[in-house]
Parts: sequence; C-alpha cells; structure tokens
Amino acid sequence: MAKKSFSSKKFIKGLVVGGIIGGGAALLLAPKSGKETQDELKNSINDTLDLLKKFKTDIADVQENQKKVAYLSQTLLPENAQSLEKNIDQFKFANAPRIAIIKEQLNKISKEINRFDDKMNEIEEKRAR
Repeated sequence: MAKKSFSSKKFIKGLVVGGIIGGGAALLLAPKSGKETQDELKNSINDTLDLLKKFKTDIADVQENQKKVAYLSQTLLPENAQSLEKNIDQFKFANAPRIAIIKEQLNKISKEINRFDDKMNEIEEKRAR
C-alpha cells in the first residue's frame, strides 16, 4: 500500500475550492436577498476588523505595560531591597541589647514559674498526706 503524504499545496487548493463551493451554495440557498446578505457580510467583516484593531491595541498596551514593569523591577526592586536590608541590619544592631535583656527576663520568669510549680506540687503532696 502506498503511503500518502500531506501536501500543503493540495490542502490550500482544497480549502479554496471548498470555500468557493460553500460560498456559492450559501448565496444560492440563502433565505435573504443578495443585498441583505452583502450588508450582513460587510457588517460582519467590519465588526471583525474592529475587533482585530482593538485586539492589536490591547496587545500593544500589554507590551508597553510589560516594558514598564520590567524597567521598574530592574531599577526599584534592587534599590528597595538594599534599603530594606540596611534597615533590618540597623534594627538588629539597635535592638540587640534590648533583645538580650528581654531574653534574660524571660529566663528569670521561666525559673520563677518552675519554682512556683514546684511549691504548688509540694503543697499538694502535703495535703494529700
């Protein structure tokens, strides 16, 4: 059996011939007059062209916004990241003594809670006897 290959020329010819036959059949079998069909076709083509123009404009807007975002991300983000890192380092440096004091106080509180807990256990043991 012979292997059939796809031919773009044959496909295009078939597409053109099919379009002509379909268009002719549509005109012959259309329930509307030729003028009405032409007007509808013109309106449809104009609507499609308007839609394509809007689509082209929308694509251009998206591309322009993409360029703006890329520019801003390349310029502002590094600056802000450096500034933020600097602020964090300054905060850590300025608050390191305070944090150490807070940790020390938390340790004292934790020890006191443990002592209190031990005392409560002793009291409960004495009552149980």
